[in-house]
Amino acid sequence: MNQSFEQAKNNLEKSVLYHMSLSSKELFHSNFWEWLINYDNDYVKVFFSKYDNEKVLNVYREKNNLDLVVETKKGFYLLENKIKSIPDEQQLDRYTEKMKNENIIQKVVCFITNDYHILSSGWEYLSYKEISNRINEISTSKNNQSYEQATIKEYCFIVDNICICLNELIMETQNKLYYDNQLLKGIRLHDVFNKIKYSEFYHKIMEEIVNIEMPAGFTFDCYQGILHSVPLVSIRLKKDNILIGVEIQGYNYSRCGQIFGASLEDTFNYFANIGWLDKDYERKRNGKRPYLKYETKEYSFVYQPYSLEGTKIDYLTLITNIKADLISAKNRILLYK
Repeated sequence: MNQSFEQAKNNLEKSVLYHMSLSSKELFHSNFWEWLINYDNDYVKVFFSKYDNEKVLNVYREKNNLDLVVETKKGFYLLENKIKSIPDEQQLDRYTEKMKNENIIQKVVCFITNDYHILSSGWEYLSYKEISNRINEISTSKNNQSYEQATIKEYCFIVDNICICLNELIMETQNKLYYDNQLLKGIRLHDVFNKIKYSEFYHKIMEEIVNIEMPAGFTFDCYQGILHSVPLVSIRLKKDNILIGVEIQGYNYSRCGQIFGASLEDTFNYFANIGWLDKDYERKRNGKRPYLKYETKEYSFVYQPYSLEGTKIDYLTLITNIKADLISAKNRILLYK
């Protein structure tokens, strides 16, 4: 990485305020913004361009699950803060619905990267970098040397350096599946970066698979999350009591299958017999188990992971393979009687 990245890392390592923020990264920023607006209502303008200096009546945290709600004499300003995941349009629509009986003046979603734009139901996008710039501008205009102003300056300083670290690595790995466990781990930003990258990857997959023609009785079962501290994307098809598809966790790509009400042995045999799982997987792995497993009282889940490390893991290639696998999975279920 370049010199500005290394300098930004060094700045964060030395900042007391930054280390205080690490216990709960998203809550820290939302709480700071609440304090900032209560400290001086001029800072409402940082987040809401439509604010016109009307009297602020209340500043709420977690009102109707929204991170920040500013109530003024004219109405309500809504703010949702996202630092570890790409904003979800359905989630934003639900927030709007919860506030439908109020006079909503403006809705803003904040995200850590510089180039994500919301199109959902009138929500506007605001980057952390722009937030820092606006806070700095208002703070500088106050021209005083109070403890509060010094704290505000330090906050902007750490936000600027967080943005440098994350955005430079995101640009460096653009359109590639990249799981970082080294570059950002020392400043404990690796979890934020990894979740952003996997959220981005998940959204790109969802944009593509909607074009796959699904016969009657088939539905998609898709999710993203963190399992054992490693990001996971699961893309499966559901037909009756059967789920079949792929999972990408870290640098492992797995074909997987799940059957409700079946034993592990019967589940594996079913997916092996339709050619979805590899009967020779155990031999190829030098005598290790023919599949990995997860079992509950309700279902059995089996999968066979293959390492992606050492390959060129660009989104286009990976998503093309996922689509091909999903089409193959659908056809195998249809053909097997």
